[in-house]
Amino acid sequence: MKNNLKILYLFLITLSNIYGQEGIIEIEEVSVEEEPGTNPIPFAVVEDAPRFIGCDGSSNSEIKRCTSDSIHKFVKDHLIDLEKTLGEEGKKRVYGQFIITKEGKIKDVKTRGPSPELEKEAKRILELLPNMIPGKQRGKAVEVSYSIPITFSEN
Repeated sequence: MKNNLKILYLFLITLSNIYGQEGIIEIEEVSVEEEPGTNPIPFAVVEDAPRFIGCDGSSNSEIKRCTSDSIHKFVKDHLIDLEKTLGEEGKKRVYGQFIITKEGKIKDVKTRGPSPELEKEAKRILELLPNMIPGKQRGKAVEVSYSIPITFSEN
């Protein structure tokens, strides 16, 4: 991402320097390949998905499905009773996001929801997630971002 911004910045400077000059100016195309692992790769597109312990499969899609199901079950099993916070509506959703590191640990947990209490509870649960088998891109361990909606209900 930073490299793309640098290229855009250099391109804009070049354009501002040549604006108003006559003649044809050739601009050489430059490609920048980011080193794997510099930015988290989304769970949906990583080549070899991180695995929740116990998730095995013959394909990446089976591993992704098992890992997602296991994360959802873990969250559901660790929710506390928040009837007072839910109010009359009875059902509220918090969106959580975190990174699975190259070592399989959970970091940078962020939540967004309708109340600070629900955000705090969602963050508490996501920080409890166990270590996982890290994801890989081009054969190297990489950080993988994962997003999850957490629905709180009166049940």
